[in-house]
Amino acid sequence: MMDTSLTSGQQAETLALHYLKAQGLKPLQQNFRCRFGEIDLVMQENNAIVFVEVKYRRNKQWGGGLAAITQSKQRKLKLTALHYLQRHQAYANHPCRFDALVIEGALIEPSYQWVTNILSD
Repeated sequence: MMDTSLTSGQQAETLALHYLKAQGLKPLQQNFRCRFGEIDLVMQENNAIVFVEVKYRRNKQWGGGLAAITQSKQRKLKLTALHYLQRHQAYANHPCRFDALVIEGALIEPSYQWVTNILSD
């Protein structure tokens, strides 16, 4: 089977979901899309809603995954998260945060870097 970036991205998101579940987070939604953008994973940790951006890099040749979360991407994440909260009123009063989960290396034995509160002000 051909290993396209879409397939690798989907595999990385599945790995990220399993990794975060093992850390105690509860999945709420995968690939939430609206006109502002997409959020890869929406999770819940205790009372907090966690919006997770998943980045997969086979190697660091073109920069690490965190470098890909630019100011523009951060603005889109914020707008998309606001839209999610408007559509899911049950979570509207919960505290929220934005995390990144960077997966690097071969998908068979990847390394994980989970960074909480990634958005800059």
